[in-house]
Amino acid sequence: LSQRVAKYWMQRYSLWSRYDEGVLMDEEGWFSATPEVVAMHHAERVAGRVVVDGFCGVGGSAVHLARRCSHVVAVDSCRPRLDLAAHNAAVYGVADRLELLCADFLRLPATLQADAVFMSPPWGGPAYSAKTFDVSHDIGGLGVSLAQLLAIAMCMCADGAVGLMVFLPRNTDLVQLSAALPGNACCEVERVVLNGFLKAITVYVGAVART
Repeated sequence: LSQRVAKYWMQRYSLWSRYDEGVLMDEEGWFSATPEVVAMHHAERVAGRVVVDGFCGVGGSAVHLARRCSHVVAVDSCRPRLDLAAHNAAVYGVADRLELLCADFLRLPATLQADAVFMSPPWGGPAYSAKTFDVSHDIGGLGVSLAQLLAIAMCMCADGAVGLMVFLPRNTDLVQLSAALPGNACCEVERVVLNGFLKAITVYVGAVART
């Protein structure tokens, strides 16, 4: 492991409780995988549903969504990373509920429909925390704003869908976040605190939000 990921490796069991059973990661996965307790919390919100994970990576969220959901479509543009997600799903015994799709989430056809869409877009690596996380223009190097990302995801919500979940850095600009949210949608911003430290926020849009 490189020096860049050493501190994340020390937290491996918080990312994957079954790490020693064969979980595989790449370097980006160490930076971007959601802590397991947080991923399971997200999954509880959409238990029993069909869910799209727009930025699957090595499966840090998709695997745990599959533990609670009926079916998960895991999307990523990197085939090797999807292969790691498939392996990790097998470690957790949920490979049969995970459908892997190698594609650009921003260009998926509107025919892909789900009950909910989960997104943990790129944060820009460890340097994301150095300043306020801007979501008004180019979120995480994707080339789209958060408002545009939400609009794309909304198109994938089937009739009766519960909505969207977006996992964002703790230093996200809340004024920009408010401006990006659909004006007529029910929204909730949840602070994610682990071991007494604010780690991130989760934005819920639609019926999945609690108000």
